Amino acid sequence: MQFTTRMLAAAVLLFGFAHQGLAQDADLSLLEKASSEQAEAGWSGAVTASFYDRKGNARNQDWGLSLAWAYQTEGKWLFDGFIGGQSKSEDSTTTDESYKFQNAAKYFFNKKSYGVGRANYEKDRFSGIEEEAGLTGGYGRELLLSGPHRLVGETGAGIIWTKTSDGESDTGGVGYGALFYTWKLTDASSFSQLAGVRYSEADSNWRVRSVSEVKATIIGSLAGKLSFEIKRNSEVPAEDKKTDYYTTMGLEYSF
Repeated sequence: MQFTTRMLAAAVLLFGFAHQGLAQDADLSLLEKASSEQAEAGWSGAVTASFYDRKGNARNQDWGLSLAWAYQTEGKWLFDGFIGGQSKSEDSTTTDESYKFQNAAKYFFNKKSYGVGRANYEKDRFSGIEEEAGLTGGYGRELLLSGPHRLVGETGAGIIWTKTSDGESDTGGVGYGALFYTWKLTDASSFSQLAGVRYSEADSNWRVRSVSEVKATIIGSLAGKLSFEIKRNSEVPAEDKKTDYYTTMGLEYSF
């Protein structure tokens, strides 16, 4: 069974609300249906092995591994999650690392709208915002469905704890908004675009995030993916850069 559109994990990821998360944090292209009446109850998931290139606060190339999962109930609830990690090592010593974990619960009011609650944690030593954890709640709605094109919007708020690369930490409110677009190119390929913004009162930081991804089936449950992500923070320590760029090529096995 494939992930349904309810897995906007991506979405929304990853913005504190899910940083990477809704793309790396949740597969942007595993979206199919938003109607709970059409969803099949049970487990589904995907394992992805990726080669990535980072530019910005860190310039390196290495490998990463992630697991995304979902459980669709026989009713209107969908539970999904994501865990992933990347690292950089020199002389058998880890010099930089990135880990993220997210769990979400979604309740679908009807075929087009849902409520969502998320808990997430991220440690990213490649970035100026080194660590964060948050709890958020939001509302999502399908804004457009026309042929192979679909657009979903989500907005919400919550609380977040952040820690910068210079050791400063704060806790405060956070608000976010995101748009998620998918285009089914062929029966075996798709394009996805995530665009989101969040404001964290804890560190007075605006984060803008864009993730573009192309996915194509190779054979059976095996697919290839290519994604490009831009993440920009308005407030970072003086010695850090505000923008990070991530290019990722991966192989995904879905189940």
